Amino acid sequence: MLSAFKNFFVTFLIAALVFGAGAYFAAQFLTDTITGIFDAEASELDEILNPNQNPTPSVTEPVNPSTGTDAPKEEIEGKSFNMLFIVTDYQPEMFRDYLPAGEELDKLEKEEKQTGILSTAYRRPRACSVLLVRADKERREFTLTSFPSNMSIPTPSGAQPMAELYNLYGTEFIISEVSSLTGLHIDHYLLVNVTELYQIVTELGGISMYIPKPLYYNGLVSTTVKPSEKDLEILPMLYPIGVTDVNGSGAVAIMTNEEYDGSVEYRNTLVTDFFKGTMTKLLTKTEADLSAFYDTVCEKAWIETSFTTKDLVAQIELIYAFGNENFKITTLNYPGRFVAATETEAARFEPNESAGLKLFKPYRPYEKSNTAS
Repeated sequence: MLSAFKNFFVTFLIAALVFGAGAYFAAQFLTDTITGIFDAEASELDEILNPNQNPTPSVTEPVNPSTGTDAPKEEIEGKSFNMLFIVTDYQPEMFRDYLPAGEELDKLEKEEKQTGILSTAYRRPRACSVLLVRADKERREFTLTSFPSNMSIPTPSGAQPMAELYNLYGTEFIISEVSSLTGLHIDHYLLVNVTELYQIVTELGGISMYIPKPLYYNGLVSTTVKPSEKDLEILPMLYPIGVTDVNGSGAVAIMTNEEYDGSVEYRNTLVTDFFKGTMTKLLTKTEADLSAFYDTVCEKAWIETSFTTKDLVAQIELIYAFGNENFKITTLNYPGRFVAATETEAARFEPNESAGLKLFKPYRPYEKSNTAS
């Protein structure tokens, strides 16, 4: 009897402890839950009544699948390359006073000592626009750098403007200088005279681009300086400020305009935007049509280039990436300082070569391999 009562008492104590602890934790859980509900409601009410005292926390924008680091990158055929575009102001059908070439020049050189004819102010073709384009597959980026036509370049005959290098030393010299200024190997070049540029843009049906300043042009003179009311008759406005459709004549006016009003930025922007507009128009063509168009341009000798139709086909996917939202287009302005004109010297742009080499360092492939090692 005593033993049974003892067993009952022990069992009762254990049950009381177990159920008591359970009841305690259940009550604590209910208390915390209800308190949390009331606190949340109070917090929401406080935010409504006092919005300035409780600023909305910053929200992390969702990662764009096209640019997110974890998103798979679209495979692009082709290899990264650097290409130099050179536009000259050569217009033999417009100007008749160019320095003769070939046998006629040889004859004049023999007569030079007697007549001094070569000292006459003959017109010489100039590289009015020099643009470096890098198609960077690894960085998924296109970089555009316009070299001012008045950039001062040291030469065997002393410092010369970039534009004069074409006439004095030829295309290869320009390529070599741009390579020296950037530390980049120039894989290809494309040279076009504005006469043939007119034909190309006309064949494309014009291009669309933004004009940052009103442009006046009469077939001979291209300027952004507004003429007097009287002179507007002979030098009319070609394009106002804004996005416009540029035809063949407009292309000539844009490329031959070399005005530097205390800065090279306007001129650089004009050249790079013209290139963007041209590329945008070209890439509206199918790959087959673009290849056929380029083949025609080469056959008609509208351009002088080391970039063949075969090269175009090999790089076609990378070239079309110029219009791909996964690739960015960056304008790199070459560092330096603008020197205003004086009574004895024309305005010029003095490049900062050490800063320029540093600027282009990330785009030199061998730098990546060195870093990786």
